[in-house]
Amino acid sequence: MINIVVIISLILNAVLIASVVGWLPLSMFLSGLLNIGLLWYLRNLFLQIEERNEDMVEMFEQLEHFSVHLEDIHGLEMFYGDETLQSLITHSKTLLNNFDEYYERYSDEELEDEEEEVIAPTPSQEEEE
Repeated sequence: MINIVVIISLILNAVLIASVVGWLPLSMFLSGLLNIGLLWYLRNLFLQIEERNEDMVEMFEQLEHFSVHLEDIHGLEMFYGDETLQSLITHSKTLLNNFDEYYERYSDEELEDEEEEVIAPTPSQEEEE
């Protein structure tokens, strides 16, 4: 209901301006409305992009936490040397590296150095591959 009232008000204001002062001021009025609308649209786009960046960072941190958890389990005496866990650790590190590449490609922010240290495979893991 409010949208209809606003639209009718804009149309009546446009007609009033055109009849009182001419078509040039009406064109300026419409240009101003268009600029305001585009600025509002851009603001909403930037907010959506920021929200997606935050979601991407959160997903990256959760995957990193999973990788560290796998390494902790692999370090336990009961599971030490288990090839299945070792392949899961390698796979999680590969996923972390892929997410790191996507994050750097689609984000303006740089990842912190300590995150890159966690992502890099250890020399013993590289020898096994």
